[in-house]
Amino acid sequence: MIRNTNVSYFYRFLLATGIITTFFLIILGSIVRTTESGLGCPDWPLCYGKVIPPFEFHALIEYSHRLLASIIGLIISIITFIAHLKYRHIKSIIIPIRICFLALIIQVALGAITVKKELPPEIVTIHLFVALIILGLLIFAWSVTKEGNENSFNSKKVLPMLFLSTFLTMITILSGSYLVGSGASAVCPDWPLCLGNQIPNHILTWTHMIHRFIAGGTVIIVLFATRQSLLSDKYDNLRMASIIVGVLAFLQIFIGAANPWLEFSSFARSFHLAIAAAIWGSLVMLMTFSGNKRKI
Repeated sequence: MIRNTNVSYFYRFLLATGIITTFFLIILGSIVRTTESGLGCPDWPLCYGKVIPPFEFHALIEYSHRLLASIIGLIISIITFIAHLKYRHIKSIIIPIRICFLALIIQVALGAITVKKELPPEIVTIHLFVALIILGLLIFAWSVTKEGNENSFNSKKVLPMLFLSTFLTMITILSGSYLVGSGASAVCPDWPLCLGNQIPNHILTWTHMIHRFIAGGTVIIVLFATRQSLLSDKYDNLRMASIIVGVLAFLQIFIGAANPWLEFSSFARSFHLAIAAAIWGSLVMLMTFSGNKRKI
C-alpha cells in the first residue's frame, strides 16, 4: 500500500467528522418530518423568539436539528479555511470543498425559507437534496485522501454504471421526500402493490407507487453495478466499498417492505431514509475509488 502523505491525518479526521455529523443531521431532519415537528419552532433562527427553546417535544426536536446544523456549519467552515490555507494546490480537495461551502450557504437560506413558508414539500425536498450534495462532497474529499486509494482502477465499463446508480439513488431519495411532504406516505398499506391488485386511482397513490417503481429499478441497477465493481478489481478499498453498497441495498429492500407492515411509523420512515442516505454516500465513495487512478 502506498501512503498518501499530502494530507494530514487531522484534516482527514475533520472530513470524517463532517461526514458523520452531516449524516446524522439528515437522519434528524427525517425525524423532524416524520414526527411532524417541522414547525415546532415557528420562527427562525430563534425558537419562539428565544435562544433556549420551550421544553416541549416538537420544539426540542426541531431545535436539536437546528443546533446540529449550526455545528456542521462550523465544521465545514473550518474545513474550508484549512483547505485554502494548506491544500489550495490540490484540485481534488479544494474544488469540492469550495462547492461544499457554497452549498452550506444555500442550505442555511433554504432552512429559513422552509420554516417561513411553512414546509412546502418542494422546498423541503430541495433542502434534502442540498444536504445530500454536502454529504457527497465531503465523502469525495475524504475518499481521495484515503490511504491506498492510489491503487484504485479506472474502468470505462464500471464507472458509467456507478454514475447511473448514484444518480438514480438521488432521484429515489428525493421522490421519497416529496412523497412524505405531499402526504402520500401511508396511502398504500400493502407491499409491493398498493391496495391489493387495484390500479391506483388517486394522485397520492400514484405518487406513492411511482416512488416504489423508481426504488425497485434503482436497487436492481445498484446491485448490478456493485457486482461489476467487485468483479473488476481486487483492491481492498474498492472491494470494501462495493460490499457496503451491496449489503445496504439488500437491507433497504427489507426496510422498504417493513414500512407498510409497521404502519409507516416514524422510526421505520426515518430508518428508511437513513439507509438510503448511507447508500448514496457509499456510492460516492465507491465511484471516487473507482475513478481515482493516481495520487492527488
